[in-house]
Amino acid sequence: MAQLITRILLAARTDLLRAVDGLDNTHGALRLGGLNEAAWMIAHLAEQEQRYWLSAFRDPAVAPELDAYRRGRPEEVMPLSRAIDTWLAVSAATEPRLLGLRETELARAAPDPGAGPGESVGVMCLRVFGHYYLHIGQLTAVRRWIGLPVPAFVGRLPAADAGDDWIDPRLRALPG
Repeated sequence: MAQLITRILLAARTDLLRAVDGLDNTHGALRLGGLNEAAWMIAHLAEQEQRYWLSAFRDPAVAPELDAYRRGRPEEVMPLSRAIDTWLAVSAATEPRLLGLRETELARAAPDPGAGPGESVGVMCLRVFGHYYLHIGQLTAVRRWIGLPVPAFVGRLPAADAGDDWIDPRLRALPG
């Protein structure tokens, strides 16, 4: 069974899906109040997960084009529907690693070359978790500005002894 810290990170993915439900490509291209586009936020989160859970562990990238979303902005931001599909593909590819992490692995040094001194794999999980909720908060602001209802966050968190059936099924299948 996965460690609670990784299960909570996976729960943040479900909250992200709730934050983008009802947004379309037009909404995803809006820059409101100085915020990045919703499509950029999703691609940016996918880039971090790909870098942390695939590239840092020397696994092939699912979407090399995400490198443009690391810190800057690509010339053209992909449509929201493509950003979500790409994020889902990265999520599906990284889920087995996250679910397989054990306490000893969480304590070991972070394999990401950009990690700070003394950072561990567990700290990487916390960074991604915090990053998700930063952008979920921004997506909540976008939803309010365009008049869409705002779901309650934080959603259902998994119990330490729960199975894995609480993970949103959209995160389990590659987009087709």
